[in-house]
Amino acid sequence: MSETRVPDRCRRALSSVLWIAVATCVVLGLNAATASADQDHKVDICHKGNVISVDVHAVPAHLDHGDLLSCGDVPCACSSEFDPVSCTLPDGSTKVFANECLARCAGCTGPFDRLAICSNIYNPVTCTLPDGSTQTFANACQARNAGCTGPFNVLCPCGQIYAPVRCNDGRVYVNACVAACNGGIGCEPIN
Repeated sequence: MSETRVPDRCRRALSSVLWIAVATCVVLGLNAATASADQDHKVDICHKGNVISVDVHAVPAHLDHGDLLSCGDVPCACSSEFDPVSCTLPDGSTKVFANECLARCAGCTGPFDRLAICSNIYNPVTCTLPDGSTQTFANACQARNAGCTGPFNVLCPCGQIYAPVRCNDGRVYVNACVAACNGGIGCEPIN
């Protein structure tokens, strides 16, 4: 019977391929674990007039194409700002809400854990950072993520009515007033 010999360079190549395969499995395993840990972070939003639960990370995309944070059945006057928080309800369950106002409206009293996920809707604010510098941010959520605690100086004297528009520059603005205040032209409502 003849003996098959594998040259050293082939053995090294096979060893490298094996280690790459093992490393890939480890990385994919960690990503799957991370994804399953985030499955509990669902937020109720209004999609075409119906309440649906979506992953908190998908909400900015839903807002960009015209979905709303609520279908109008919220008994509190809350803004349409997306700055999600997690809190414990009076029955002991934990839930994620689109913003602190909606959480308080549902009965949460705190503490509120901010998830630091913001939309890209342009509603600019300025605020003072902890180092004393003043900076402009696309929205209040992004300012809070940078360390601003307020007060926030809204750069446009517009209401917080959520009626998003997309302008010729490709930007999505919270409403036509904010778009006009920031020089947006050719703006169309997002349906």
